[in-house]
Amino acid sequence: TRQTHDTAFIEYTRADALRERAIIPMHCTHLDGQASWKSDGVQNSGNISDDASPAALWTALNTEYAHTLLSKTIEDCRLHRIHNKRAKLLVVAARQTLANKYADYLLSNGIKCGIATMDEGADAKRAIRDFKKSPGLDALVTVQLAYEGLDVPQITHVACLTNIRSVPWLTQMLARATRYDKGAGPWEKQFAHAFMPDDPAM
Repeated sequence: TRQTHDTAFIEYTRADALRERAIIPMHCTHLDGQASWKSDGVQNSGNISDDASPAALWTALNTEYAHTLLSKTIEDCRLHRIHNKRAKLLVVAARQTLANKYADYLLSNGIKCGIATMDEGADAKRAIRDFKKSPGLDALVTVQLAYEGLDVPQITHVACLTNIRSVPWLTQMLARATRYDKGAGPWEKQFAHAFMPDDPAM
């Protein structure tokens, strides 16, 4: 705690929250992938882990790489659900068209999911409401809507398929999975799982 003449500042870090068991620890899985794109008429290609250009990441998010990352997340979430039937998946997409593709991919893999984007209106609110229920939707795909302030303690997995790399923004997104879920057993048994690209900014 710090104090000035007019204001008191209270600092509460992630380490403090973990120590008090207000949140749960997180495991992060970074997936590399290859991308090919044109820039100023020049053909480029390489691994996203080696290229700091936004074009490499953006290209990867529009290719089968995204399905690979989603597949890894789904597989891990299903294993997690053996011990925690309440486990849910949040998929954060870069734009509406990609969100629709990701939702179709989830549905084709037997995952009950909804879409919550700015364009969905009342349907987005309904999807979020159904996602909060237990049982309800197993997954939610969102674009710039359901990651900040979304309070669903059952979220155990986040698939980060966005090109945004703002640290405060990413912190908000990943925090959706670090809520302690009282209905999922003891704190010591709970972990959040994040799957994300292995680009340098991430």
